[in-house]
Amino acid sequence: MSKRVVPGYKMWDATSLGATTSSDATNVQYLDKASIFVEWTGTVPVGAITVQARNKSDGTWYDLDFGSAISVSGATGSHSIVLNEVPFVDIRLTYTRTSGTGTITATLVSKAVGV
Repeated sequence: MSKRVVPGYKMWDATSLGATTSSDATNVQYLDKASIFVEWTGTVPVGAITVQARNKSDGTWYDLDFGSAISVSGATGSHSIVLNEVPFVDIRLTYTRTSGTGTITATLVSKAVGV
């Protein structure tokens, strides 16, 4: 069995945490596994990250449930999000701001297995 590793793709690249924001849609239709590494810095940003998915390119976005909120807090920090299965057409990230300012970068790395 072979696998194809897709080079890192920045879903957010030094995006402002001064307001609630969403990343652009990222097509994951032909991928099997993915991870998203999120890093932030700033003046004590506080908020929550949500991973959203949809099953057709013009479909409704819905939140993926990881069992607990993905929190952003502190002057600097990071979080890894692992998707062992990616049965979606598109995914995106949303950040819901509570307070503080800063920037956030999120990099997606993925694999297609058996290609």
